[in-house]
Amino acid sequence: HDLSHLRYPACHPKARVAFLEKHLAASLESAGHVITVSEIVRRELITTFALDPSRVSSIPLGVNDRFRPAEESALDALESGFGLQPGNYLLCVATREPRKNLVALFQAFELLPESLRKRFPLVLCGARGWHSEEIDAHARRLTRRGWLKPLDYVPESSLPALYSGAAVFAFPSVYEGFGLPVLEAMACGTTVVVGHGTAMAEFAGASAVTCDASDPRSLSESIRHLLEDESTRRTYARLALERARRYSWTRCAEAHLDIYRQLAPSDLDH
Repeated sequence: HDLSHLRYPACHPKARVAFLEKHLAASLESAGHVITVSEIVRRELITTFALDPSRVSSIPLGVNDRFRPAEESALDALESGFGLQPGNYLLCVATREPRKNLVALFQAFELLPESLRKRFPLVLCGARGWHSEEIDAHARRLTRRGWLKPLDYVPESSLPALYSGAAVFAFPSVYEGFGLPVLEAMACGTTVVVGHGTAMAEFAGASAVTCDASDPRSLSESIRHLLEDESTRRTYARLALERARRYSWTRCAEAHLDIYRQLAPSDLDH
């Protein structure tokens, strides 16, 4: 899925980094073929471990059919269920851990004009991960000011409506193997903002707004432009919905099966 234990070791528990450093190279060497979930990670693997490119394939993930633009009744339920007004909030769905770059998102939000902060509060969904002390401190401060609504973990059944009701979905993670929440938001017809050069930018293509997600000012400017310009938001939302239709679990499974057939054709024929 990714090589974050090498690129961002400080964003993982030390035991996890030690385990992967000890075992990953041997696993790659013994594998008949290696599958990654993005072309970015495929290139990283080939370069880092000197793998034969013909032994490594990238197959993007898919998105479940339940992720689609929500019905009006589901959007109406956002207010009673979460206290949210459809079309009037900025959303992020991410585990609270350093690699998700949530502090930069909080800082970017604080740079927005006060009128936008009041009209479009930031909604954060996601369970608490590890080493979240700094994230939690920033979250508490924004919550006290009435700018942040932390929902913590929400069941997957609630996500399609939350995605669909968001004005913008911001996912500032600096590094992901794929970044499935972005694809889920796109499938719900929501405009997305991601970091350029990431796996999310790779599969979203021109349907996403990209920026330097590590720079709060760059992230803030991208979010501000979308929140202030409804016409642009609608254009990107339409492009996102069209782009998301390219990614299905059926297509993902068929691509895997093709590789299995290449490795053991006689076994799979029976």
